[in-house]
Amino acid sequence: MRNKWYGDSRDLVKWSVLIHIADKSSARRIIQIAYFRQDSVDKIDIDGELYDIPSEVLKHFRDLRRIETLSSYIKISVFDKVFNNREDYLNQVKEYIKSFADHSIVFLDPDTGLEPKDPNLKHVLEIEVFEIWSALKENDILVFYQHQTNRDGQPWIDEKRTQLEKAIKVSKGSVKVAYGPMMARDVAFFYISK
Repeated sequence: MRNKWYGDSRDLVKWSVLIHIADKSSARRIIQIAYFRQDSVDKIDIDGELYDIPSEVLKHFRDLRRIETLSSYIKISVFDKVFNNREDYLNQVKEYIKSFADHSIVFLDPDTGLEPKDPNLKHVLEIEVFEIWSALKENDILVFYQHQTNRDGQPWIDEKRTQLEKAIKVSKGSVKVAYGPMMARDVAFFYISK
């Protein structure tokens, strides 16, 4: 997740899906694994003079941890370490997940989703999602953010759902799908209870 996209219509869908899944499953906590990558912030121009964005403005609009203050009975914890080294990040994520004892949703929130043929830091690798899945407690729920994989109007959700099922070694049809087609039809959320 990049902080410049934080707070858009996809976030409305994202957090609505997460709260509803938590409510339906009686999960007490949502653990967001943000796959955070820091963006540089441009300056603003006022009458030919450049100014920084004020820190209070950045904190209000770009602070990933702000979601932890959502007024809900469901606790939200954000793992917002900068994602730049896969192995270190994965090890830290597994330790973070293990630090919570309550029934949780573990939400993987990369920029675009599960690895394509040529993955980069915008993606979670299949082996990484398998290791995270393996670290979950019984009854925890894995939720995975997936951005549309093509731009030519062809179906893409089932293909990515099948890829995720194979990656975590579950039977076909085990992973469910949630999305908000009226607000953000280019994203889907895959979820499965362990």
